[in-house]
Amino acid sequence: AKALEDAIAPHPKRGAALAGRPVLLVDDVMTSGATLAAAATAARAAGATDVRILVVARALLDGGG
Repeated sequence: AKALEDAIAPHPKRGAALAGRPVLLVDDVMTSGATLAAAATAARAAGATDVRILVVARALLDGGG
């Protein structure tokens, strides 16, 4: 998560389109959740009113089943 700090930001010209709007982030696989957390933080910083996350699969961190 530390490596992604400030790595994801709204587009300088198009990020304003998020202001006052709900956002749905979609990802195929969530491992640690750090990327989605960073994207959600960026969306909220751009003014998104509500950020929801949808993932298709969740990977296990320990590699076990």
